[in-house]
Amino acid sequence: MGIYQYIHYRDVQRSTHNYGASLFTRYFVLPKVYATAEYEQLNMQTISYQEIGARRWVDRMLIGAGYFQPAGRRGGFHLGILYDVFYSPTDPYYPYQSPFVYRIGFIF
Repeated sequence: MGIYQYIHYRDVQRSTHNYGASLFTRYFVLPKVYATAEYEQLNMQTISYQEIGARRWVDRMLIGAGYFQPAGRRGGFHLGILYDVFYSPTDPYYPYQSPFVYRIGFIF
């Protein structure tokens, strides 16, 4: 799956474009409950008050679980929580502020 992020920082009046890709898998352990894993690579640019920094690749590995409610023959609603095992609160350039990711979505 492709990723594109446009981020505008109002406090420093600067913007950046991040991009990357991710692969994920789901395994249904019960008819409506699944385990999931996702690997993501994101090319991001660091921004500070003084300057726009160099681009760098950031890896992220998510593991978690979720619930899927079917709707119709192919679609449905899903709700999940994932944990980033590569999360580093001491890395000042890590793009995410929490190791937890919450997802809600529809599949058609």
